[in-house]
Amino acid sequence: MDSRSHEQGVRLSGGNPGVGGILTLIGSKSTLTSMDDFVIHGCEQVLRFTQVERWDDLSEALKVQLGFNMGVVALGLKLSKADGFQALADAREGQLSMQAFRNHLRSLIASHEVEVDEAKIARPF
Repeated sequence: MDSRSHEQGVRLSGGNPGVGGILTLIGSKSTLTSMDDFVIHGCEQVLRFTQVERWDDLSEALKVQLGFNMGVVALGLKLSKADGFQALADAREGQLSMQAFRNHLRSLIASHEVEVDEAKIARPF
């Protein structure tokens, strides 16, 4: 994959195209409308896996996938620790309902102008 810059301040560079390349944000602009597919996929996956009622409704494998994708989202959107991993920890510990966690994620994703595919989010798992 060739390195290329996008108007929104996102640079995609190097790597195996199957992996999605590496997302590097240029400058301080955080609006991401042209974004690495890997980060968009991570956003869709966290919304997909947080449709459950409780953390324990997820299998161990899905908990791992949710944590991984949360990392992709946190790095790709440059989230604070509180917005990313602390919110995940609070949901895991039952201090935050999965619905509240999902609403929090949806709000963050929307505020960064990430366009997600609702059909991919609605897929059963």
